[in-house]
Amino acid sequence: MYPYKDEEVKRVTGVFFKKYYNDRKHRTLILGINPGRFGAGVTGLTFTDPIRLEAECGIPNKFDKKQELSIASTLN
Repeated sequence: MYPYKDEEVKRVTGVFFKKYYNDRKHRTLILGINPGRFGAGVTGLTFTDPIRLEAECGIPNKFDKKQELSIASTLN
């Protein structure tokens, strides 16, 4: 799985990082593993599926609106 060759992934990751990291604040790096096929495997953003990217982050996207399975089990 390598989503970063997709133009929409390049666009949304750029928007995401500019929105949340375009400052000089100190950060804690959290690395995720095993990108889900409906989450980071699609969006290129760890812990973020297309639904959350739009609803929680305010970043519209053209991805199929499928929920990451690991997130779905915690929300229900």
